[in-house]
Amino acid sequence: GLSDSETLTDHGKMKRPERWGWTQSGKRFVVPETADIFQSLLDPRHWGIAEVFTLALAGLHMSSLLFRAWLPVWFYLVQFAVYRVGYNVGIGWVLDRQSKVQAVTHWLKHARPETRKLVQKIVSASMKKD
Repeated sequence: GLSDSETLTDHGKMKRPERWGWTQSGKRFVVPETADIFQSLLDPRHWGIAEVFTLALAGLHMSSLLFRAWLPVWFYLVQFAVYRVGYNVGIGWVLDRQSKVQAVTHWLKHARPETRKLVQKIVSASMKKD
């Protein structure tokens, strides 16, 4: 059976319940559904700049396994630690700055039009088409 928040489309597929967000000014909006990262990476038809970059970086890391006979174990431990710490600290810093002073929003408002267009293209590519 379906829960109260689940509905079916005309074609019998499950429809995601609407999720609502609020801006700082109190304006309400429907939160867009984003594609699952693993499904996106497995389907080349939906690859954008971010997916290509992610796969290239993963390929670079995995190619180091070809040299595992010459690279010590500590190399892989350091590689993993640097990646995880860098990712966690980086994303934490960006989210903290955005929530406190809207740093990303401010940067985008003052960015060159080409930069704004590129960011919009990357973000839009990760959203499902409704």
